[in-house]
Amino acid sequence: MEREIRTIHRMPRRARLVLLALAGVSVATLLGLPTLLAAVGGVPWAARDFDCSGVVSVGEWYSGGLDYGWRHAIGGPPECMEVFSLKDGLAVVQRCPGEPRCRIVRRLPKNDR
Repeated sequence: MEREIRTIHRMPRRARLVLLALAGVSVATLLGLPTLLAAVGGVPWAARDFDCSGVVSVGEWYSGGLDYGWRHAIGGPPECMEVFSLKDGLAVVQRCPGEPRCRIVRRLPKNDR
C-alpha cells in the first residue's frame, strides 16, 4: 500500500495537474449539464410551481425544465396555459390570467415533484 502512495507522489507535477483538471471538468459536466438543460427547459420558471403553493422548490424547478412541457389548455378557456407531462401528455397544472390563477389538474406522486 505504501508503495502505491509513494508512486502517486512521484508523478510529475504536470501529470498531477492534468489529472486534477480532468477530474474537475468531469464533475462540472455531470453537475452543470442537467442544470443547463433544466434552465432552458420547456416550462417558464414562474409556472414550475406544481402544487400551487406560490413557491417553486428545487425539485419542481429541475423537473419543470426536464420532464414537463407548456401548452395552451386543452378543453379549458383559450387564455389558459397548462403544464403537461412529456412522458404521457397529461396535464398537471393549469395557469390562467384570471381566478383561479393556478389549478391542479392531477396530483403528482411525491417522488415526481
